[in-house]
Amino acid sequence: MRHGRPIVSRIALSTLALVATLANPHSAGAQARAGGIAAPADTDLSRLQKRIAALAAAFDGDVGVAAIHVESGRGVAASGDRPFFLASVYKLPIAVALLRRVDAGTLALSDSVRLDPWDYRIGRATLAPNRPGGAGMYTLARLLDAMLTDSDNTASDALLALAGGPRAVTDTLAALGLEGIRVDRSEGETLFEFYGLPDSIPAVERTPARVSALVQASSSEANADAVARFAADPKDAASALALAEFLDRLWRGELLSATATRLVFERLRNSAIETRIVAGVPPGAPVWHKTGTYGPAAIHDTGIVELPDGTHLIVVVLARQPRRDTGAAERAIVAITHAAYEFWSVPTLSRPAGADSEE
Repeated sequence: MRHGRPIVSRIALSTLALVATLANPHSAGAQARAGGIAAPADTDLSRLQKRIAALAAAFDGDVGVAAIHVESGRGVAASGDRPFFLASVYKLPIAVALLRRVDAGTLALSDSVRLDPWDYRIGRATLAPNRPGGAGMYTLARLLDAMLTDSDNTASDALLALAGGPRAVTDTLAALGLEGIRVDRSEGETLFEFYGLPDSIPAVERTPARVSALVQASSSEANADAVARFAADPKDAASALALAEFLDRLWRGELLSATATRLVFERLRNSAIETRIVAGVPPGAPVWHKTGTYGPAAIHDTGIVELPDGTHLIVVVLARQPRRDTGAAERAIVAITHAAYEFWSVPTLSRPAGADSEE
């Protein structure tokens, strides 16, 4: 991971805007240009801007995009300041809050956590009970691996509690200067709110079998209403630009120790999901990413791609679809990623500023 000053922290937001390098002679972007990293000129970026705008406009739904070249600090954003319900993307901030406690010595990855039968979640779930009576015992390391590699909801809620709960995670981010990312609910709470399930059900009765039956019995009208409610709800939300800054600072080791930073990115590199951003770059290109999916309310991917010249590209695409068509959203993510990757590939970075005229 590379170190230096933030490249995405105070930027002018608009529905579709160029992301300018900070007006600071010591910023990463300024140092990159002085050091010979050939960043595209603004005249070149406007071409990508138009391409991203066209792809966003063609998508039948809402989409927020940030695509930023890490080493130069240049990029584009489409609706980059619009908040989106994060779904499983919020597991990345949970991991950071938890690992900061590990770095501080208040928790250890070798610590064991007991889960009762009602602590297991439906949806993305790879952990299975390994103790009598439907209980389980896992180390923090195993839970973290399940949460980041497999996006396991059971692991996420267990680690969220160990990180101090939703408010503690949000406060940790705010203390780090990352105020545009909110964590407000556990996966279990989010599911009950989304499907309008009764809060009167005691926690000890919320086993996967019981919750699955309740979800199956929920009405399609209630589900459609939930998509609209979650689109307007500020809880568990962030913008593409806020997530881009989070990824940039995480990548450069500002949020965690070197050991913890490496641990996170090793797991993101081994993500079980190989669509979306991964499908938008050539086979074998290194990608560190975290997806998020919640029916039509969230079809996201956020990550870092290594370019052919060894530099890096942050790509964040957050999509919200009014009709249940995950395929269309995933195709939009692939197309946007491909456009950004192609633009910042070696031929683009190596050409002189302004050499490519407007079309």
